[in-house]
Amino acid sequence: MNSTPQWIFFSALWCLTGTGFADVVINEVNYNGEPNTALNEFVELFNTGPDTVDLTGWVLDDAVGYAFPDGTLLAVGGYIVIAQNPASIAGSVGPYTGTLSGDSDQVVVRNASGIKIDEVNYRSEFPWPIGADGSGASMELINPSLDNDLAGSWRSSLVPGKQTKLTLLNRSSAGWKWRTGESEASEPIGAWREGGFTEDASWMDAGLPIGFGGVTDMTISTTIEGMQG
Repeated sequence: MNSTPQWIFFSALWCLTGTGFADVVINEVNYNGEPNTALNEFVELFNTGPDTVDLTGWVLDDAVGYAFPDGTLLAVGGYIVIAQNPASIAGSVGPYTGTLSGDSDQVVVRNASGIKIDEVNYRSEFPWPIGADGSGASMELINPSLDNDLAGSWRSSLVPGKQTKLTLLNRSSAGWKWRTGESEASEPIGAWREGGFTEDASWMDAGLPIGFGGVTDMTISTTIEGMQG
């Protein structure tokens, strides 16, 4: 039996899965700065993987275009910013061709073989982070491990005096409490939100996540006694 087809298949599979390509993600996009006439658009990539990635021959594609020069390396846990006007962002590379739409657009990253590594199809309206549309904020992933083609994985970046800092709670976090909504949680109603509030027996201990539904590889199913269905 001729084993050549199988060898070609497994060689191709190794090339796609053994080099950590999917570990490079689009982590931040600034598509409509303040003022919106400023040339301060950018796309940021982040290496989530265990190895340095050689970006030689890689390109940004679709809405904007940029070819990474030979020897461009993205270290483990490292970022690289590709800017519309590199002079406006210290340490960035570029410039890229084209512009990012203020309404909706697609950003694609391809490796040197033309394989699509990552893509984001963003919009300027809810449920995408509306604060990134001309407020001076960009949109950034809440955590690089999240699916970046889902609107809920993004938030507006922190702009001093405008937005509060967001903290990601890991699924293993313990020491949390929850209760059913059959009655008010406290009297006065808002007291449970204040520091120093003491929970009564209606509050149950739990670790995160709490709720129902699914997010990427995680299914959430908190058991509530007496719940129907």
